Amino acid sequence: MLMKPANRSFETSGTAYQLAKGVAIAGSIFCLTICVLMIIGVVQTKTADPLDMPEMIELRDTLKAQPDNESLREQVRLLDTVARRAYFSSLKSTSTGAALLLAGVILTFAALKIMSVASVDVPAPGASPDHDNETVAGKSRAAVTAAGAVLVVVAAGMLLMKTRLDDAPTHPVEGITPQTDVTIVPPSREEFLKNWPSFRGPDGLAIAHGTDSPTNWNGETEENILWHSPVPKHGFNSAVVWGNKVFLTGADEVSREVYCFDAGSGKLLWRHLAEGIPGSPSKLPEVMEDTGFAAATAATDGRYIFAIFATGDIVAVDFDGTRKWARNLGVPKNPYGHASSLITYGGRVLVQYDQEEDQQLLALNADTGATDWNVERDVHASWASPIVAVRDDGADVVLNARPIAAAYNALNGEVKWTMDCMSGEVAPSPAYADGIVYVTTEYALLAAIKPGPPAKIIWETDEELPDIASPLAVKGLLILGNSGGVVTCFDSLDGKQLWQQEFDDGFQSSPVFSSGNVYLMDMEGLTHIFKAEREYAAVNKCPLGEESVCTAAFTGQRIFIRGKESLYCIGKKQEQP
Repeated sequence: MLMKPANRSFETSGTAYQLAKGVAIAGSIFCLTICVLMIIGVVQTKTADPLDMPEMIELRDTLKAQPDNESLREQVRLLDTVARRAYFSSLKSTSTGAALLLAGVILTFAALKIMSVASVDVPAPGASPDHDNETVAGKSRAAVTAAGAVLVVVAAGMLLMKTRLDDAPTHPVEGITPQTDVTIVPPSREEFLKNWPSFRGPDGLAIAHGTDSPTNWNGETEENILWHSPVPKHGFNSAVVWGNKVFLTGADEVSREVYCFDAGSGKLLWRHLAEGIPGSPSKLPEVMEDTGFAAATAATDGRYIFAIFATGDIVAVDFDGTRKWARNLGVPKNPYGHASSLITYGGRVLVQYDQEEDQQLLALNADTGATDWNVERDVHASWASPIVAVRDDGADVVLNARPIAAAYNALNGEVKWTMDCMSGEVAPSPAYADGIVYVTTEYALLAAIKPGPPAKIIWETDEELPDIASPLAVKGLLILGNSGGVVTCFDSLDGKQLWQQEFDDGFQSSPVFSSGNVYLMDMEGLTHIFKAEREYAAVNKCPLGEESVCTAAFTGQRIFIRGKESLYCIGKKQEQP
């Protein structure tokens, strides 16, 4: 019996073909999903210009009517920055989507190609060659058509991406300079350095940048005293300055408060009551009179002011006095009261929380207050404050405590090095210059540490050490003052003592370098000004008119000093016509 010849067929059951087919199907679904998500994103942002929000329009209109209102101008600038940051974050997501889409297309196209090659023809006797060619051509056309369709999808996605970039908001708000790099909300390094954002200024190093500081004033005669304003509640913390605002804190047995003064007039702009904080103790901890409830200096990142009190309460407040967040870190178990000041870096508030137990370094998210990371520390209670040692390849936060000085990566808390060299009760903060860290405290030693690993002490001494005031490292010098009224200057590289000077009253505030001079105020409020040189050279001595143990803040041509009762602004008075 004669059998009818079977047509030539193609075998598609091979492993390579089936695997490629699965990849092609998955790739197509992936590409379509990404494209749909990108279209949804475009639709959402097309109708939402961040600069045309009702809140922004209202603020802009108000600013036009009040062009000299700096507080309002700051609100507009902040809202403008946040809105733009959100918008460009969306653009970044679209860019990522476009890259994923392209990758999906390439993978899908490759899978289709493999399917075409892996299709194995199985001939049957008498099969028609024309039929074979038509089958192959049909499959090729199908593969090309599928690949082309996916490429069209990619092209559409890329076009959407370009449209979004072209439509990005560029029109400026009248009177406001938009932040060009909207993905970076914190201020630039240059702006950070020209302000006084924490205890002992930028990075906690007691070095003023871009200043032309006065060298003559008298609080008793009002000479070059631009203004002085009473501070509502007592505190040993120093002034923090950003732009036209000066911040302090104050506290007593009744309440804890954050204050904001106008830098130009001394007017108290607002006071924020740190109350209603979850976990805040109903019973106040015991503190020494010399420490009080508000010994720690606040810090700012240029957006918020952060303040901590002896209760363990920490608050973040915006520049208009509105609370951003607040939390309690646990009541410090400390024989004198909490005195370690705050510092900021990389969008975080760094807290040295060394006490009699549960000692740790905390990095709190500046926007939310959440703990981004923390490091447990095997140390005793410390009253020193952290500094930030900025290097070309990063930055470390450096702490001083008993028995170790230690450095941690300022972004993730990784331990960089430790040095067992401290004893006694540690209050002076570290100093840093030219790649060397300096730590000291009374009844221990002064150690110059070359960071590691491994870290090593390159020189040390135990003469005339400070008990409270922190050292200053600048211009190859290391300068220390102590409560006995002795100021000593060392060569910072080899430890050679260059000079020593005795004064009538002791020092608890720390020396600060500004405009080529060192400013060091004694406990009676008398500031001794001398040259930062290898031989002692006095410039002037200027009385504040009241006692003070706080470290001065320097910006531009002004100095801000907290006295026992009042906040002073010092600057050269303009001659009256």
